Amino acid sequence: MVQLRIRTLTTPLAAPPPEHVLRALPRGCEPVLLDSSDGSSWSLLAWSPDRNCSGRLRPAAQPARSGSGPGGRWPLADRDPAAELAAACAGEDWLRDDPEPPLAGGWIGWLGFECAHGWEPFPWTPPDPSGLPDWHFARYRRAIAWSPDGAARLLWAELVGDPGARLERRRIEAEFRLAIAGAGRIAPASGGWSGGRLEAVRPAAEYRAGVARLREWIGAGELFQANLSQRLEGAAPAD
Repeated sequence: MVQLRIRTLTTPLAAPPPEHVLRALPRGCEPVLLDSSDGSSWSLLAWSPDRNCSGRLRPAAQPARSGSGPGGRWPLADRDPAAELAAACAGEDWLRDDPEPPLAGGWIGWLGFECAHGWEPFPWTPPDPSGLPDWHFARYRRAIAWSPDGAARLLWAELVGDPGARLERRRIEAEFRLAIAGAGRIAPASGGWSGGRLEAVRPAAEYRAGVARLREWIGAGELFQANLSQRLEGAAPAD
């Protein structure tokens, strides 16, 4: 059993908004921002995870079931993403000193649409050309939480019994001070989003062929509902 105790390293203090602190963090620290958007709830900015769990799925060698139905036509995935995540965080016991922030770090990430192949048979499509994993979770032990009134708290999940905890705490506090100072020097963004033209990645004829194929499957009783989507790409005017 591994115990992680989330400690509040700073009292609530005035701080720049989360998007400014995000821009002030060092590159390569794998930050994640959970933003309340309208400011009516808490926001959390976490960075520098110490563990991660991610991967891409492939069809299993054999269909899940025999026959001509979905289970016989399309195999399940070669792995179960939920089981992979459960194994990654097995044996962890998270404790909290301050129950007020509803968000305080931990395992944060996503399960992509393709992860449904781990549990349900349905048509496989070509791998995502972006190169992103089908699922990705990381363990974040350092984070800043903003309350609705804008006050910020520095949170840190200490490994109970770690002899290097005091040194790590000082390093995280130094990172926090640098990020807050750097965020204070960032000028507010001006103007709105002015992205370039978005173009469909798939040709129109290929998309229409996909619609026709789905209509055939629905008519044959293979499916009763389908959502055919496509990617649009365009140049971003800023980072």
